[in-house]
This record gives sequence, C-alpha cells and structure tokens, in this order.
Amino acid sequence: SFIGKWKSFEGEIISVSLNENNEAYFRRIYDNQLQSEGALTVDENFIVIERVDSADTYKLKYAFSTDAQTLVVMKPYSNKAWLLNRISYY
Repeated sequence: SFIGKWKSFEGEIISVSLNENNEAYFRRIYDNQLQSEGALTVDENFIVIERVDSADTYKLKYAFSTDAQTLVVMKPYSNKAWLLNRISYY
C-alpha cells in the first residue's frame, strides 16, 4: 500500500492518504514547502498522477521492496528516480 508517509534521500516528504471520496491523494513537501499534490491511482506497474496544483497528468513506473518499506518511483519526464523509505503508516 502507498498509504503513509515516505521520505526521500533528498529530504522530501511524500504523504499519501485517502481523501473525502476515499481516493488516494498525495502531497510532496520539501523544505516545508508544497512541491506538488494530487490524486494517484495504480494501473498495472504504474502510478497514475493527476496533479491539482497544475494541469499535469502522467504515469510513473514504481517498485516496492519485498517488505514494502522502500519504494522506488521514476520521476516524471526524467530517467531519474526517487528512492523513498516509509516513515509511518498513518
């Protein structure tokens, strides 16, 4: 499950929770400033992102570690990835 808080090695915090419609919603924060937010759904091996802070929508390849405590997500429009560690489940 993506639900919870994740921290990147760069210091970004990504919070994934359920909104009032019971849909997954994310907020990415860096240095106490909101970087992006929006809805996310899963389509096979991709996270589908629909941002609300911009008109951007994209698919990101992802993979969990076997214990689901580490998550790798490809960055949009890039060949780089976020390496995220779970810091809480909410």
